[in-house]
Amino acid sequence: MGNEIDHSERRRHHRHKLKANAVAEFCKKRFFNLVKPRIIRSAAILDISTHGLAFEYEGKQMWSTEFTELSITVGNSLEKVHKVPFHIVSDHTVSSPETTKEMRRCGVKFNGISPEHRRRIEEMINQQSQMEQNLNIKADDNSYIG
Repeated sequence: MGNEIDHSERRRHHRHKLKANAVAEFCKKRFFNLVKPRIIRSAAILDISTHGLAFEYEGKQMWSTEFTELSITVGNSLEKVHKVPFHIVSDHTVSSPETTKEMRRCGVKFNGISPEHRRRIEEMINQQSQMEQNLNIKADDNSYIG
């Protein structure tokens, strides 16, 4: 299988694109649980649902298989959803004519998350949707010439 994982992801849940900067942070646990885990990698979230997300990261080699939990941050909000368990459903190279960097796209499915995790992720999605609707209403109001 080499450097590619593709489990023929079949989405059953609509994914939402987030307008604010959304980041998935991948942490490794420390030997002692008394201190916070340290962030090892972070990647921009492309889309998200209450059941999974997709992100892109730079690199020739997969690093996403090193982790089993992630944290989600949207925008410059202090709200984070910590320690979301996941498993990889796809991880493959993507090419782009705009850049010479090697990029990978990874899709993950949340694995046995708590109702609290699901509720908080749903709140993030709903807040982003509400912000987008408000921006669309303002844009429509500005286009009215009376």
